Amino acid sequence: SCEKNPVEAVKTNIFGSQTSTRIVKVAGCFLGQPIIANTIMNYLQSNNSMPDVLSPGAYFGLQAPDYSILNSLGASATTDTVISLMQDRMNSPTAISQLVQHSNRAVQDSVRLVFYEGGQHLIIQSAVATYNPSIYAAQTDTGMYNLYNDWFNIIRDTTIADLFLQFHLAGTQTTASVGGGTFGALQSIYDN
Repeated sequence: SCEKNPVEAVKTNIFGSQTSTRIVKVAGCFLGQPIIANTIMNYLQSNNSMPDVLSPGAYFGLQAPDYSILNSLGASATTDTVISLMQDRMNSPTAISQLVQHSNRAVQDSVRLVFYEGGQHLIIQSAVATYNPSIYAAQTDTGMYNLYNDWFNIIRDTTIADLFLQFHLAGTQTTASVGGGTFGALQSIYDN
């Protein structure tokens, strides 16, 4: 009842009979670990509190073996190298399987699958890595545009997703802290 649950009371008082059409319950999860989505959905199901939407973050980027390659290349790493490594990672059986597993879980639970945030995610491993210029240059390279198109096609072809929202964090190259990474097409809010 509303008296026992203050959140329900607020929803009822504000939205009244429109609550079910105005409030969307979202279960956020991590794309790289479908087991987390399963754990969340199982918990919600066992508590009769199913969401309307399952929403993993649909990011693509580099992983440890890719950074080893970039480290070995050092300053000779190119934008094409970064783009190629990201393309390989995006098209890997693991990435495809993760998308499919989330989609299957959404189907199983009769909920929508949306990607509330996603896009490229390039993490800088060291502020002084000699390959960093290739990562920065990849942000605005035509290859990044092509990666996004490929990612959208993969999502369309392998999932039931009906929404993708690109997360965008604009900042200067110097503010991309180690481990924080860079997200999005602009390196600065002052870029055109």
